[in-house]
Amino acid sequence: MKYFRKLAHALWLCKYQVGWCRKYRYHILQAEVGKTVRDIIRRLCEWKKIKILAGNIQIDHIHWLLEIPFKYSVSEAIAFIKDKSIIKIIGFRFELKRPCWDRPF
Repeated sequence: MKYFRKLAHALWLCKYQVGWCRKYRYHILQAEVGKTVRDIIRRLCEWKKIKILAGNIQIDHIHWLLEIPFKYSVSEAIAFIKDKSIIKIIGFRFELKRPCWDRPF
């Protein structure tokens, strides 16, 4: 029972393995940008009370093992993290907008 989390009328244990890669797998998550993304994702997860049980940031993709509260759907939680993190990353490193979000032609 110690592994389960409690709400008013439910016990739950919802763990999800999530992967996220950028379009065309651009190598943008290197060095300082990767550390910044990690910190941003940690803050956003704390805000929604999502526990990050494990995480791995490569230069072109991210893997997480998340414990998402029962009141959020998986798609809602991931959409929140992706949307808010992109806004913060572009605000921090505006030069990353061009290779990742503009059209190639």
